[in-house]
Amino acid sequence: MGVEDSAERLTDTAVKLELVVHAEVNALIAAGARSAGSVLYVWGKPICARCAGPIIQSGVKRIVALSPDSVPESSKWHQTGKYAYEMFREAGIEIDLYTIVNDGDA
Repeated sequence: MGVEDSAERLTDTAVKLELVVHAEVNALIAAGARSAGSVLYVWGKPICARCAGPIIQSGVKRIVALSPDSVPESSKWHQTGKYAYEMFREAGIEIDLYTIVNDGDA
């Protein structure tokens, strides 16, 4: 809130990723203390390491998210997703990873 979100800034992916609050953290902010003990469902991309810390600190107990192995190794989301997965594992958070199956009928 209060930060310029012009098209010029948001169409530059590198700038956008530095300026925006990722959806996971935004959900934690909205939930506040109610996030403790909750299940966090994430759709679309693996959770990044930048979001893993706040998720762990909020007290989330279970995560359902896209597997980092579902995105190409060349994707920035692959390695950061691997780091996040390791952080969650170390923190004792239950992790259920899903993959997206494209059967060609979509």
